[in-house]
Amino acid sequence: MIGYLNGIFQYRDNNFVIIDVNGVGYQIYLKSKEAMELKKGVHYQFFVQTFFKDQVGFELYGFTSLKEKNIFNELVKVNKVGSKTAIAILDHIYTEDLISAIIDKEVNILSSVKGIGKKTSERIILELSDKFKKKFKGIVKTSSKLNAPIDLLKDLTSVLGNLGYGNKAIKIVIDSFTTADFEGKDLEELIKLSLKRIRTI
Repeated sequence: MIGYLNGIFQYRDNNFVIIDVNGVGYQIYLKSKEAMELKKGVHYQFFVQTFFKDQVGFELYGFTSLKEKNIFNELVKVNKVGSKTAIAILDHIYTEDLISAIIDKEVNILSSVKGIGKKTSERIILELSDKFKKKFKGIVKTSSKLNAPIDLLKDLTSVLGNLGYGNKAIKIVIDSFTTADFEGKDLEELIKLSLKRIRTI
């Protein structure tokens, strides 16, 4: 089983990317927004979850953190939640918000994902809520606290990570924001504000 890959990005399709590892091209499914940020010829590394499916063969799903991979693996254990559904959930909902939504049993957040109905959302919460309470202690429900769009927070966090800032520094900066900081600002303005604050950490 493949658990980790470090290689050069070569090609992107609608649903997957090709990563060249020592001359061998691995087809990996990523979150769509993450896939769009990859630059040809640049080295990337992914924690990988491998599946084998009849008539399809091996499918590889890549993640930039072990936490995200672990959440993915918990999601696919839920009845009627397949790998494609699990990656769609992670693609739509920021990781910390997803954890909080499951722990706090917020069906509406999960059901906001295309193709995820109320029954599936309730099943995910029923099977994972208690497990996540034990596994992920101290998670701050960022988007609700700030009353800010989940996608905007997700994009901001992704950009800061790509600029080389660690999770701890990013969390401190995000936690320093108030709802007023987000009013009338686009992603570019929030990045500038974040960089200004991150220098003081």
